[in-house]
Amino acid sequence: MKTSNLIPVFLIIAGLAQVLAQTPNPLLPTNPVLRRTPAFSSWTITFKYKDEESKQSSGSPPMRTDRIQSTTLTKTNKTYKEITTFGTGKKSEKWIFDGIQLMTAPEFDVVVVIPAPAGEEYPSPDYSDYGQGDFEGLGWISLKNFKGVKDYEGRPAFMFEEGKAGSTLTAFLSIETQLPLFFSNEEASRSYLYNPSPSLALILPEKFFKVLQTHRKGLELLKRNPSPP
Repeated sequence: MKTSNLIPVFLIIAGLAQVLAQTPNPLLPTNPVLRRTPAFSSWTITFKYKDEESKQSSGSPPMRTDRIQSTTLTKTNKTYKEITTFGTGKKSEKWIFDGIQLMTAPEFDVVVVIPAPAGEEYPSPDYSDYGQGDFEGLGWISLKNFKGVKDYEGRPAFMFEEGKAGSTLTAFLSIETQLPLFFSNEEASRSYLYNPSPSLALILPEKFFKVLQTHRKGLELLKRNPSPP
């Protein structure tokens, strides 16, 4: 074969190599590794506690505690609704609207405003932080703790692990969406089920809206008449 005839072949091979280099490997996660859900989304997180599972496996009756059993989240843009079910069967409802978080406790049907955490010394356990992502407790997931493609309930998924003091964090992400399927630590596990997306934007219920209006008026009064130092 003449040298002149080899040039087009080399060009074709070089072109293919460049295309392959630019094509993401479907078996490797891409950044951002942990994705946000679409603007209109809904998902349910189911919790299982390892000490309860060990009792059930030994034949003991399941415990009815105030631990969270499941949380269903619905999101439309920056508005979130959370319905949390506890082991006692009671439920709480939380809304995040216009940057303000409001909720009803499982014991009382009274709407309260949840304050933002004031540093580590004053945590707010009921506050949900969706500023950086939609999945609390999974911010540690990154390419550095990627462990490969593993089987999760009969299908391939991205696996991640990170060792902490006295425990190991494990998570599986969907290959197609890079959204979480499963997470576990030394105390409990969470499984994630994605529900049909809402077709309409969330509307704050009246009882929550009234408390929000009162809260806003209070903030306005504080701006006009700040308390003395």
